[in-house]
Amino acid sequence: MEKNRNNVQSSTNDRINPSIKKQKTRKVTALTSLKATLEIDEEDYKNLQEILRFKISDDTSIEDAVCHVATIDPYSGQYRVSELSLRDESAAGRCWYGLPHLPFSLCTMDALEKIEIMGTQIETLFSEDDDADFPKVIPNLCILQLTWMPRLQGLPSNLGSFTKLQKLQLFKLPINALPDSLSLLGGSLKAVVIRDCANLTHLPDGFGQLHSLQYLETYRTPIQRLPDNFGNLTNLEELEMEFHHLTQLPTGFTNFAILHTLDTGTVIFNFPVPHLPNLYYLTTSVYNIHQFSQTQTVRELKLYCHCDNVTQAPAIDIEFYYLSTWRNLERLNVTLTGHPFEYTLPKGSFTTFTKLKFLILYCTERQALGVYIDELPCLLQLNKMQLFGCMLKSTKPLAHPVTLPNLTSISLHDVKGCLQLLSSIRAPCLT
Repeated sequence: MEKNRNNVQSSTNDRINPSIKKQKTRKVTALTSLKATLEIDEEDYKNLQEILRFKISDDTSIEDAVCHVATIDPYSGQYRVSELSLRDESAAGRCWYGLPHLPFSLCTMDALEKIEIMGTQIETLFSEDDDADFPKVIPNLCILQLTWMPRLQGLPSNLGSFTKLQKLQLFKLPINALPDSLSLLGGSLKAVVIRDCANLTHLPDGFGQLHSLQYLETYRTPIQRLPDNFGNLTNLEELEMEFHHLTQLPTGFTNFAILHTLDTGTVIFNFPVPHLPNLYYLTTSVYNIHQFSQTQTVRELKLYCHCDNVTQAPAIDIEFYYLSTWRNLERLNVTLTGHPFEYTLPKGSFTTFTKLKFLILYCTERQALGVYIDELPCLLQLNKMQLFGCMLKSTKPLAHPVTLPNLTSISLHDVKGCLQLLSSIRAPCLT
């Protein structure tokens, strides 16, 4: 393996300009006829540092703070940086303490497609005090990911000028607003991921102009208001948003004709969700089932039987009553956590699920979820069953064994009554 690696590296160096032929490379990660993608070592980094004009203190640890992926043009011998990652996982952000903003020279790097910054003390991406005539746009940037930057004051006001931006990821940032210019990225931006941004309570008024947006996530971010034009996101396919900070959904929510995945987390909200004609994958609290009474297209349902935003939840059996009309379910995952007492699913919970193929019932060790064993034989299409911490009950003993011809996998853990189940059901996985 080492010999082959050396051969590849030698072949790569032969293609590169003699002026940089002697530079050491740690690893060749990709090779094409036109360029070699290299993981640069400390010696190469010093050359790249000069290009980017980074000012780094002598005690900076390159391995801890930065990892660059660069491409080298085999004909000109010049660095063409495609990905830039600044990382500092120390609690104090010591490595990049002296870097308040990114150097403007990044804006001249037309090959730069991805920037990832994590754990630094950067206050602003680009300084507002520098030459106003200098272009403050990275022309071909596609991915911008910012994580845990406690001093960040905000995103660039001209973010909408980054016309190639396709993915924006914001994790654990103190920002309280997104720039209004974000709406100018309607032709390029496909994914916006916002997590743990505790001060961000609203989206820009022009957010609905992001017509190309396909994925939106605002996990653990207290969005209290959606813009009136939110329904204009007609290409939205996946939405992960906790609704409990909202008082209602905008009227245009019915425009999401191709939305197939919705995740509202483990919280309870108090308004109905309009009909979503192509919603196939739903994740929500069990106490929200009645809010989806207008949608019967769901194929895969994941339910949390606990809630993070109320001290006392309603009875679970009332909510399961609404499930009896969801006849298209093919996959059901019920997770019970957060309650130190037992639940029993109401009689008839599974009798209408004639299309169900995958059943997961999960409870923590201190709890138990009661299931009537005489209802399980109704699941004739069932292919896989996983039960964790459940109680299998029966109103009457099964007179004859019941065959589940499609059951190929069964997993039981801490299940009370599992012997009764195994002795009552005939299936390929039990032969």
